[in-house]
Amino acid sequence: LIVELLSHNVLFGFLTSKDLKKVAGAMQRIDFSHNDEIMVQGTTNDRLYIIQEGQADILKEGQKVFVKLEGTAVGEIELMYDTPCVATVKVCTPKMITWCLDRETYRNLVMGTAINRRETYMKHLESIPFLHGLDNYEKMQIADALSTDEYQQGEYIIRYDKEGEWMFIIL
Repeated sequence: LIVELLSHNVLFGFLTSKDLKKVAGAMQRIDFSHNDEIMVQGTTNDRLYIIQEGQADILKEGQKVFVKLEGTAVGEIELMYDTPCVATVKVCTPKMITWCLDRETYRNLVMGTAINRRETYMKHLESIPFLHGLDNYEKMQIADALSTDEYQQGEYIIRYDKEGEWMFIIL
C-alpha cells in the first residue's frame, strides 16, 4: 500500500519498484485525530507525510485554501528545501493515518538512489555508438531525463507499424 502511495508522488516517481520498497520500509505510521495540527505555518518541519486515510485542511493565515485527500502528501517543500512551513496542516476528519519519512532518511535513500542511478545510466550511455559525439554534460542531461519502466515477460514494449513516442534503451 505504501509503495502504491509513493509511486504516485512526484518526489518518488523516478524510483524503481525495488527502491520504492526501500523507502516504504523506512517510513513510520503516524495516526492523527480530528483537529490535530500536523504542521504549523512559520515553524520548522523535517518530515513528509503521505496520507493513507483521512483528510487535512491546508490553512494560510487561518484561512482554508485547500484540502489534502487520501494518497496525497504534505511537507514536500519543507522536506526538500529546509524552509519554514508555508501553511498549517490540520486534520479535518475523525482520524487520519499517515506514513512519515524524515529529511535525513529521504536524503540518504532517495538522493543517494538518484546519484547511483545517474552513474549507472552514464555507464550505459557511454556504450551507445550514436551518442559518442555528445560531451559528458549532454550525456548527463540525458541520464537525468531517463525514466525506468518495468515490463513483465511477454508484455509488448513496441509494436510493428505503430507510431512511437519514446526511445527505449533496454538494459
